Amino acid sequence: MAEGNQRPFHVRGTEVRSIPRDVRGARRRVAGVAGDTILDSAFRRIGDTLGEYPSETIVAVLYTEKQFRDITRAPQWSGALYDGRIRVPAAGASQEPALFARVLTHELTHAVIANIVPPRTCPTWLNEGLAQHFEGADPEAARRRMKTLGGRIPLKDLSNGFMSMNAAMARVAYDESLLAVEVMFDRPGFGWTRLLHRLADGQTFEQAIVNFGFSYADLEAPFTK
Repeated sequence: MAEGNQRPFHVRGTEVRSIPRDVRGARRRVAGVAGDTILDSAFRRIGDTLGEYPSETIVAVLYTEKQFRDITRAPQWSGALYDGRIRVPAAGASQEPALFARVLTHELTHAVIANIVPPRTCPTWLNEGLAQHFEGADPEAARRRMKTLGGRIPLKDLSNGFMSMNAAMARVAYDESLLAVEVMFDRPGFGWTRLLHRLADGQTFEQAIVNFGFSYADLEAPFTK
């Protein structure tokens, strides 16, 4: 279904969401109410931590599973997508509400970051690591998975997107991203706003992070030991 055939709905001043007309009945009601509540709460939490709220409207579009795959062409391991809009299959709202909440929060994080840092300026691993942190991903589970896997990917090689990866490589990339970001979160009062603004001003991550006393080696320590 084309987006022009979707019904927009509004929750707060900076966010507009849409639901496809054929996501009917209880599922539509659950998706709408759940989406409102999740995005409103997550919006405040992400903005408070990153120190900035988007000035641009954030649009989220909920699809049937088939619509999502047809429109986004996302890999099968991908459960949602942010490409300037949050795009999420709506079925999870009724089938797995906790997972649906995590997915919406994950994609909202990408939207907030995109309003602070220009496209392709924030390394993908940093973007995905932050999104996983806010969705509530478990770092200990990531560590356990990494211990059972033989391969490692240098963070510098995870700067330009995961979408071409197979499922196994993507799992490693996401786990490394989460663990690297958690190193920074473990330092009380880490300056997320200052870091993102340095990236927005044109510094590379490697140039920016030395101002916070970290190196790539520090961030990779949880999965290279």
